[in-house]
Amino acid sequence: MRLLASLCKGLPCLVLLVGASASAFAQELIIGGEGDSLGGNGFVMPVFSIPKTGKNSFVLRGTAGYLYYKTRSGTSETDVSSPGGSLGVAWRTRTKRAAFTLGPGFEVRRKKSTPDSGASTEITEKGFTLQGDVYFQANPLTAFYVILTYGDANRYFWGRAGLKRQVTNRQFVKPTAWGVGLEITGQGNDEVHTYQAGVVTGPTFIKQQTSLEARFGYSLRKYPAAPSDHQLYVGVGFYHNFTR
Repeated sequence: MRLLASLCKGLPCLVLLVGASASAFAQELIIGGEGDSLGGNGFVMPVFSIPKTGKNSFVLRGTAGYLYYKTRSGTSETDVSSPGGSLGVAWRTRTKRAAFTLGPGFEVRRKKSTPDSGASTEITEKGFTLQGDVYFQANPLTAFYVILTYGDANRYFWGRAGLKRQVTNRQFVKPTAWGVGLEITGQGNDEVHTYQAGVVTGPTFIKQQTSLEARFGYSLRKYPAAPSDHQLYVGVGFYHNFTR
């Protein structure tokens, strides 16, 4: 419920970005969100490629997102919320079985810190970003991927590595296929570090080039000056490619 509430707080900017991406005919649209009662995030990211297909392309990515987490020091707690937006450029190269994307960007965030005693504070954070991803199709049914991002505005790092296997429609004769995979994720800054291990699963609609994903697993959260916490996390994801 905390994740849903947090995503709804950032809903206006997400809706605006979705509308902008649709009106501008983005080549790809990625939406995701995951978390637990102690922290999480949600985002919308349209992707524009020039040219749309080919071995090499120039990529423009815009992102609207919402990040929340708790910080702890001794027995005191502070709730942190950080909506933000970024615009980035990247270079993407493709081969028959792999794709690699890397590029910088710039982001602006509005961080609100609410301690369990005392008044809230708000600051605007600005800084450069760096984002890269590698996707490797080991065989027609199995894929590996690594995604890394860093935001200088809040010194926040996020990284994920995953393995996903298509377990139905192995001959690709039906319109839908179901996939199951494993993921490990690390994220955080100098206020908190979170480590996750879990399962990702969901259908791919082959002709429509659309996939839906559900995520769940275990998260371990470490603080510089307080005991660690662990939680079960849940998440959802959506991907659509408009270039079919």
